[in-house]
Amino acid sequence: MQTYSGGCHCGRVRFRLTADITTATVCNCSMCTRKGIVHLVVEPAQFELLSGEAELSSYRFNTGVAEHRFCRQCGIHPFYTPRSDPGKIDVNVRCLDGVELDELDLRQFDGRNWEQAIATAHWQRGTPPAPPPVLELAVLDLRPGTNADFEAAFARAQSIIASIPGYQRHALRRCAEHESRYLLLVWWDTLESHTVGFRGSPQYREWRALLHHFYDPFPAVEHYLSLPGLEGELGRAATSTVRS
Repeated sequence: MQTYSGGCHCGRVRFRLTADITTATVCNCSMCTRKGIVHLVVEPAQFELLSGEAELSSYRFNTGVAEHRFCRQCGIHPFYTPRSDPGKIDVNVRCLDGVELDELDLRQFDGRNWEQAIATAHWQRGTPPAPPPVLELAVLDLRPGTNADFEAAFARAQSIIASIPGYQRHALRRCAEHESRYLLLVWWDTLESHTVGFRGSPQYREWRALLHHFYDPFPAVEHYLSLPGLEGELGRAATSTVRS
């Protein structure tokens, strides 16, 4: 497991966490949506409060089981005692130093319907974790002078890929050194979600008609899996020349 540091905005509250962080949770309840917290539930032995105990205020509501703790100076909510696991600590991943949310598998929890949702919450003991997402990576070289048209076409095409079962999220980046080069990243539940589900769908024909004529040459596509504990690195899970 890896050691992380974290804290509030003003720095009065600081803590240390030992964990393998590949998955975190976003909740839609009235409290979490207002705080913007990203949850990571850990055992007390994995957490150490380094400073700021006297700076923390607490707030309880509804059942009173959860103790929401805030820095009284800056108002940030770095961790708390969750209703779901009152014997554990729920750390706000947004308050961890050097952790990028777009590298994590963010799971949704329906906190608005807490009693029904908690029975299948992914972090509960005995629930097997989902496999890590597969990252599709493609370097897209365009025909010169087509950037604006390509970006307009991609703005239309992104809703197509987002409708495919197994799709999680995507990102498109333009190269700083080569004006006509882009990087496409798409996160899928499984390799087959892309290579079978998407490429075998009617939506793929629409995607192809919108985008493929911009490419020169046609891009090779590779698929990668994350390596736990090596944030920022991409582990290559499979390589292919499938057309995306």
